[in-house]
Amino acid sequence: MVDGLRDAVVSDEACWDRGDVRAVRRALAVVHGVEVEILAGVEAVGPAGDVVVATPDLDHVDQIIVSGRQIPVLPLSAMQVLLDATGKRERAAMVANVLGGKPGGAGT
Repeated sequence: MVDGLRDAVVSDEACWDRGDVRAVRRALAVVHGVEVEILAGVEAVGPAGDVVVATPDLDHVDQIIVSGRQIPVLPLSAMQVLLDATGKRERAAMVANVLGGKPGGAGT
């Protein structure tokens, strides 16, 4: 996907690590004014450095359309798990609300 957006890519890093999330590759692209973050081989990491959520199954993705181009994105249920695992409880609750369930994965 990053290669297909090559003209829009503003940053491309290997072995990216934020502490609570790490990825084999992280790219940032700006597509018609919208900043898109692309993480490859991403996993959520606990305080002790152990993997708490492994790389999602990318055979099951949703599609969004930006300027007529389909872009694969994680389903909201997968995003909720990642947000929960990385301590982003408020954002996880927002996703849960959209899904009609409760924070922590219940109802999804």
